Amino acid sequence: MAQPFDTVKLQFTGDSFVVADQIGNDPRFPGRLSVSVSDNELIALDPYIDRLSKKLIWLDRAGNQTGAISDWWAVSWPSLSPDEKQFVADRRDPKTNIDDLFIADLSGEQRRRFTIGPDNARYPIWSPDGSHIFWTSNREDGFRIFQKSAIGAGNEEQVSNVIGVGSDLSPDGRFLIFEYGYPKTLPDIWVQPLTEKGQPFPFIEGEGSQGVARLSPDGQWMAYVSEDYSANREVFIERFPDRGSKLQVSKKGGVGPHWRRDGRELFYYSSDGYLMAVPVFKGKRLELGSAEPLFEFRPGNLALTTTPYTVTADGQRFLVNAIVNVMPRAPLTILINWTAGVRK
Repeated sequence: MAQPFDTVKLQFTGDSFVVADQIGNDPRFPGRLSVSVSDNELIALDPYIDRLSKKLIWLDRAGNQTGAISDWWAVSWPSLSPDEKQFVADRRDPKTNIDDLFIADLSGEQRRRFTIGPDNARYPIWSPDGSHIFWTSNREDGFRIFQKSAIGAGNEEQVSNVIGVGSDLSPDGRFLIFEYGYPKTLPDIWVQPLTEKGQPFPFIEGEGSQGVARLSPDGQWMAYVSEDYSANREVFIERFPDRGSKLQVSKKGGVGPHWRRDGRELFYYSSDGYLMAVPVFKGKRLELGSAEPLFEFRPGNLALTTTPYTVTADGQRFLVNAIVNVMPRAPLTILINWTAGVRK
């Protein structure tokens, strides 16, 4: 639709009219149409509403697709079980617009529902032994973190009394890492003791926004995303639980850090669209090698609190939440003299 508007008087000067009746959109942002308007009465638009599709796909280190789960994409992230025989991810019901968690085999063909609304369930985390799944649900008073047996038995248990979004568990299962305060305030990284039932305590707070914290396999280092007040996001590493030896991993923007299980490599998604791999060297102090781009992809989700992929223990395969062009050769439409509709 279009409607004539006087930019001086700041008021409409005529009735609205139809310019085109079928336009594609970006599946990451419903309502954001794939259309561009010029100053010389030309419009370029995508007439195919299904050109782009969000799906979970398997990629190797070279970016070659080795599998696809076409009817599934995750709002937050997919999470592989410790034995790598299955994964859990949120899946949106198109009728209710509610996100629930499902557990599936690696092909996505055998799946079972893990949570049942009415509240969104996202940000799944497996316990180190694979016996439980932790997740975040937006309840009436804000985001809360819960856990339940991975086989679905028993009732859900609220893990912490504070508002927050779960991010990771320590390898020994002693600590839950979460983003405190989100979405009501700028998120900080906090820690909830699980075995001692102690009070949650801050790890990083009051330094802009922090999110998606991941502990190294030995539990001694934490990778996380920090966003400054100009919305620049970078990946950092700090010693855990006592802060110090802060290292900047990404140089030109990055989100979604993931460790290889042996701790010798760290992955992240760069601001220019590449899955990056950084060698990690551990001695008397932590040292990083040069970041290497593995492959390019368009994420189906990209926010401070989300991660568009997960990785196998050996760092060779990636389950990616991607946008796929299913009609790459389909033409665009150019409308000429489209403002003629104003004069009718």
